[in-house]
Amino acid sequence: KVVQRKATTKIKSVNGGEFDMHLYVNNVTYAEHIALVKGDISDEAPVLTRVHALNVIEDVLGDTQTGHQGQLSAAMRQIGEEGRGVVVLIREPRPNTLSASIAKLIEVNGGDGDALRQELANENGDGDLRDYGVGAQILHDLGIRDMILLSNTKRHIVGLDGFGLNLVDQRPLVVSEE
Repeated sequence: KVVQRKATTKIKSVNGGEFDMHLYVNNVTYAEHIALVKGDISDEAPVLTRVHALNVIEDVLGDTQTGHQGQLSAAMRQIGEEGRGVVVLIREPRPNTLSASIAKLIEVNGGDGDALRQELANENGDGDLRDYGVGAQILHDLGIRDMILLSNTKRHIVGLDGFGLNLVDQRPLVVSEE
């Protein structure tokens, strides 16, 4: 197993109330990831699921310029209202993830982010497939088999069945305009 559960505790959040929080460690990249579980997900019913790549600029600092702000808190609130579900937070281990987000902000603010982006291009490959693999391993470890994806992006995710996962439906992520 590439990903292992290391600890479990509870968290009380303004976004969705109380969750069981599980710490996972990727034994290859040593990145730490979190799974927030709401309610009892042990039965056969599909589980409302959000796999979220943690972004410091949007999720922690709350930047409003990129159009992605509030997605994490919205997912937690929707799962809290549902009373049952999982949010998996994928922490990217690559050393230039933050600078790639800053390059995007430079462009949003009218600057040229290409110089920074080109400097990073050789170091920063496409992490989507790797992120899905880590998230899928975490979901499988939690006992999830059938899931309802919480996302605004329509995307066919190849290979989920290889992790014993089945995408049965998708629901939109409702982000409030704050």
